Amino acid sequence: MVSNLIGQGRQDEVFGIIRKIVAFSVLCVSGVCLLINLFPQGMLAIYTADAVLIQEAVPSVRMLTLSILTTAVASVVFSGVTGTGNTRVNLLIEFVAVVFYLIYCEVVIEKWQKPLHWAWGSEFIYWLTVLVLAFWYLKSGKWKGRQL
Repeated sequence: MVSNLIGQGRQDEVFGIIRKIVAFSVLCVSGVCLLINLFPQGMLAIYTADAVLIQEAVPSVRMLTLSILTTAVASVVFSGVTGTGNTRVNLLIEFVAVVFYLIYCEVVIEKWQKPLHWAWGSEFIYWLTVLVLAFWYLKSGKWKGRQL
């Protein structure tokens, strides 16, 4: 959608379309995340009958749903960057996100040896980094007027 708008010379509409797609994405994901968070034991009981395992998995489920909500926004904004055609910026955003992801994993999981739900926090860190950098690039306007 972004590249289509840019190709039509309607660059001023890029943020509007991204906002609409983000809203739709968050709306879809929020319903699922809400159900999962309201009834985590019921959802986990599909996979195991072990009550202790189910109870210990609930914090991971909560962290994953937070990550999924972040992913719903970040992936759309990042796709907006992809639509600008600047693959170097895409690569840079991915590279920085992976570096932060690895640093988080090394510190939180290996060094501090935090519980499993903290390990799942690495997904949140990855997608938050992608979101911040992609939004920053789009907001900078450096992609406007660029010839592909």
